[in-house]
Amino acid sequence: SPSPPQARPFDSMTQTSLLWLLSCGALSLTAGFVPANVAVTRTKVFAEAPQFVSPLPMKQEPSAVLAQLLDASRSGDMDELRTAVREKLDSCDYNFINFLQSQMESAEDVDSRDELSGIMTQVNIQLRKRLKAADDQLRFILEAGELKAMEGRMMNLLRCGEVDTAFMVVLNMNMGQAKEAGAETAANVLQHLSTFIQQAQDDLVPANTRLLRMLLRTECDGARENMLREKLILPDDLEAKIGVPEDMRIWGAPEVDPAALQQAIDTLSNEADKFGPEVSGLLRERCDGLRDEVNKVLAGQLKGLACETEEAQKDESE
Repeated sequence: SPSPPQARPFDSMTQTSLLWLLSCGALSLTAGFVPANVAVTRTKVFAEAPQFVSPLPMKQEPSAVLAQLLDASRSGDMDELRTAVREKLDSCDYNFINFLQSQMESAEDVDSRDELSGIMTQVNIQLRKRLKAADDQLRFILEAGELKAMEGRMMNLLRCGEVDTAFMVVLNMNMGQAKEAGAETAANVLQHLSTFIQQAQDDLVPANTRLLRMLLRTECDGARENMLREKLILPDDLEAKIGVPEDMRIWGAPEVDPAALQQAIDTLSNEADKFGPEVSGLLRERCDGLRDEVNKVLAGQLKGLACETEEAQKDESE
């Protein structure tokens, strides 16, 4: 069997590139849809799923995070500050780093600037540790050699809630490097692992959330239309008119009530502000587009667009 791809040596990364990776490297969570300020968020995919699970990571406002870190810093106990940074690291994304930097630049005195600089130092240290841990995890998975063995190790990480955005950053970085280097086998293995993670997460959320996740990461209009035709539970007359025959289905049997999908879209749109200003507008726009596509399918108004092949359509959702 071909040799597994090798993870890039973590030590060669600069601090700047680490922050950049954290800001834009988690795109596989929604297949290129989320802009560059996604939080580093742990996803415990085997936890009991609520009725609606947001397909995107949530975060606190930078000002609220900084206020809590300042409280820890002013305690005078460095261990307390380190602990606070570790607990808030999920919210220390690109927006937070920019916000903290702006606060340092506008500080009124040296003491305030030094206090903020100390917080920045601890944030950078903890970010590096998390990415280093993710790098080690990827190496461990790839060292399994055989694809099934890699899947087994990956599943163990998923069960332990260890697949976070930092892991996806490192995975995507290596995948991108493999593609650039023309290492097709390595790129395919890493893409398979990425798809494996997405499917595991999809399987543990309610059907309406699962369909919304699939729609969000699907760029082809025709693929999304066909996905809705297959997965929505349509009235009998509409099913007979636009439904997809069982032997031609790519994504499986109908399982989502249209109202439940619309509710999931509305909930995500209403929560858009929680993702930060750079994401919220794009997210609402995407939700509006999906809502319109659902309504057109329910009205039997099909665009009739298609991807090049059925496999290409399925790849879009993965």
